[in-house]
Amino acid sequence: MSTSPFYPQPPHLMVQVWTPRPPLEAFAAVALAVQASGAEPTGAVETAPVGAGFAWLFDLDDAVRRRDVDVETFRQLVSGADDGVRVVRAAFVRDGEPVVVEYGASPAGDPHPMLVATYAAGLDLPEEVREEPDEAAARRTAGWSVALLSRMVADTGALYGTVTVEEPMPTPAQLASGAELTGTVLVSLRLTDAVPDLVPAMAAALPGAQELRLPEGTLFAGVRPFRTDGRASVWADHAQDTEVGRLVGTAVNDLLHPA
Repeated sequence: MSTSPFYPQPPHLMVQVWTPRPPLEAFAAVALAVQASGAEPTGAVETAPVGAGFAWLFDLDDAVRRRDVDVETFRQLVSGADDGVRVVRAAFVRDGEPVVVEYGASPAGDPHPMLVATYAAGLDLPEEVREEPDEAAARRTAGWSVALLSRMVADTGALYGTVTVEEPMPTPAQLASGAELTGTVLVSLRLTDAVPDLVPAMAAALPGAQELRLPEGTLFAGVRPFRTDGRASVWADHAQDTEVGRLVGTAVNDLLHPA
């Protein structure tokens, strides 16, 4: 168990979405989704001036201020009620483990992905050495993370999202430049309605992955704890992940910047 509210023990489960909505609005929505998932506010936040730009959080350096506040102030800050600062990292706790909401990296200048990080319980061991208690923990982690991902997509208007272990999710500009889109991928209904060929193309790029239709969009699950069909894990290779990234990045660009 981690002793810091901002640093879950590794390896880190990363639940991530990308939305074109204003960042403060998206951050607040993700924080509410995390709380609805069963996590409780700790009162610990890191803030920075609203106008401070950054690609990675560490770019903010001395501009970041750690604050420990009461729950009501925590909620006000996370909601964006303070015009002078924005929360760049907010700490929650669930089942004794830190759950951290923060901005993902955006080196290409896109809006930042929204990231929730916590301990990847049950997914921290290779499949071949997991015993049944580990498998049960992995299934619980997968179920919680997919439910959270779905809520984040619904509440932020995100166009796509992923669940990974220690794999940051690229922005659309990075995907268009050849970045891989890894993990369990969810493409939103808004995106697939606008680009009807996207789901069939992703299915062709990910043979063996289970395609799950959810109210928020379509989920592609390759790893066994995330599957509902009982089949063995299917792992995508670099070429497949790159193709999925290209497909999703192109679809987002087509939706947001039609010719």
